[in-house]
Amino acid sequence: MEQVKILFVCLGNICRSPMAEAIMNKHIADLGLSSNFRCDSAGTSNNHVGENPDNRTIVTCKKNNIPINHKARQINTSDYTKFDMLVAMDESNFIYLNKFAAKNMLPVSHIKMMREFDIDLKDINVADPWFGDLTDFDLCYETLNRNCELLLNNILENGHK
Repeated sequence: MEQVKILFVCLGNICRSPMAEAIMNKHIADLGLSSNFRCDSAGTSNNHVGENPDNRTIVTCKKNNIPINHKARQINTSDYTKFDMLVAMDESNFIYLNKFAAKNMLPVSHIKMMREFDIDLKDINVADPWFGDLTDFDLCYETLNRNCELLLNNILENGHK
């Protein structure tokens, strides 16, 4: 299997996308497939570049035995060719990724929504827990955990294209 490179994208890269990256890395490691995947995350804004994940993200990951180690960064043009999949947490970031690609003449076929494979879909967005409390981060974790499994299973069954 050729290495699959996945970039998770949210607004600030301190809540949802680093949590998704950490969860996916744990699922991959549990299957013994770490050498087959490379995961990272980035934000569409530059508001938190260089910062650690939000403390509530760290607490939620630790509570669920998910190792997390990330410094926030903003997405850049090289990410579009370096990664096989750009996975947006919500419609706003999906639209940003597509507009950024069009402006810079970059490929868009590998831009996905995080909840694309969620059969219980009531909302295409992964709710941003930023303005909430730990309960909102727990709900975000549950959504991301389920959808990381679905995404990973889809990649293993169908490839990343």
